[in-house]
Amino acid sequence: MRTFVAAGAAVALATSGALAAQQINGNWYDKEVTKLDYDFTPSGAYMEVVSMDETTGNCEQRERQYDSPIGPFSEEIALVFRGPLNLEKVAVYYPSHDAKLKKRHAAPHFHRHGHQHFHEHNKEKRNLQQRAVGDVVTATIDGKVVTFTNEYAGKAAKATPSPNSPAEASNPKKSDGSNETAGEEENNDSSDEPKENVGEKKEDRKASKKVDTSATGGDWERTAYYCASSQTAEGIVFLNNRGKFDFTFGNGLGYASDDGSTNADSPQILKDMTLPSNTEVSIFADKKCEGDACGFYRPGIVAHRGFDGPEKVFLMEFQMPDDGKTGNKYENPNMPAIWMLNANIMRTGQYLSPQCTCWKSGCGEFDLFEVLDPGNFRCKSTVHAKDGIGHSDYFRRPTDKLIKAAIVFTGGKAHIKVLDDGAEFPTAFGNSDLEGLM
Repeated sequence: MRTFVAAGAAVALATSGALAAQQINGNWYDKEVTKLDYDFTPSGAYMEVVSMDETTGNCEQRERQYDSPIGPFSEEIALVFRGPLNLEKVAVYYPSHDAKLKKRHAAPHFHRHGHQHFHEHNKEKRNLQQRAVGDVVTATIDGKVVTFTNEYAGKAAKATPSPNSPAEASNPKKSDGSNETAGEEENNDSSDEPKENVGEKKEDRKASKKVDTSATGGDWERTAYYCASSQTAEGIVFLNNRGKFDFTFGNGLGYASDDGSTNADSPQILKDMTLPSNTEVSIFADKKCEGDACGFYRPGIVAHRGFDGPEKVFLMEFQMPDDGKTGNKYENPNMPAIWMLNANIMRTGQYLSPQCTCWKSGCGEFDLFEVLDPGNFRCKSTVHAKDGIGHSDYFRRPTDKLIKAAIVFTGGKAHIKVLDDGAEFPTAFGNSDLEGLM
């Protein structure tokens, strides 16, 4: 996270009882809000890293142009979380056509869920999803991550997107140079599960029939999902900056341990826990970078694909407890944050010099909920790109309970909204539901 001079325009929906504007350690805070909307500069360029020399520390850059309704955020992005933070759920959605393309090349993970709408009074019957015979399955059973080959061959119904799906106009090859993945269609699965004590209850991991979302409005389909309480991880991996080390560039990306604090040799599911102050984990897609799909990245690191495309939705459930820590704010004590980064930043070096990362030249950072001072109860939001966009308005930091939030990229805009407590994380939803997330 870095300081940036805000410019541009955005719209905020204020809550009642907002405080008068005040300045705290150089940052202005005006109204408490539950919603922020952003426009983007659609075209531009930044300097991407194309080589890194571990001997000399020199990095070579070249200009990369983009042209997308949401600027560089149409390229692959990663989600980053910093403690103190309790991450309960994350879900990623794409328009139905794009979702099917992305699922085809997703690495196989095992999970169980049922289809639901966003609100509890609209719950549908829960169904389970099957895995193909021969798929390699990763699951947490009795607190341990195990891998095995699926031998169950159940029947699966084919999901049909709604005729008015916005995916009709989607192009898997982006003009900004980013690529969609392609391959075989994968199953839908479902969502919100009741919390359970993972240490005491063994997960029921049996395969079953796939949910047909066509009858309940499948304009948008879920491609990735994490639930801490059930230890479910579908379509995602957890990484951190504790991977490959050298004395020139320090640590690079690697698989995060199940508590996020160290490196792991293989993908782990983040435990149901509170990340400590200044501990960071990132979420990428579970598909590894292959060939030229990701462009250049630092040799020897764990490199995974991000979440690309101009139309996408992220749902999250999280808490940012006050751990009481104080100290130098540059060491991030009691300063939780959630943000998005262009995956190219992460795959070269998140905190390296400007010559070895594209951050300074505007490849894209989107701060969603960021606490800027130790113990502050306000979360700011800022876009760092070619044209910075920021607010003096803020979200209230959820210190005492979990909250749910949506981040929606559609129609060339981005919308951040705090949702009702009854909001859920279905396997698919319709365009009418999308309006309620913005």
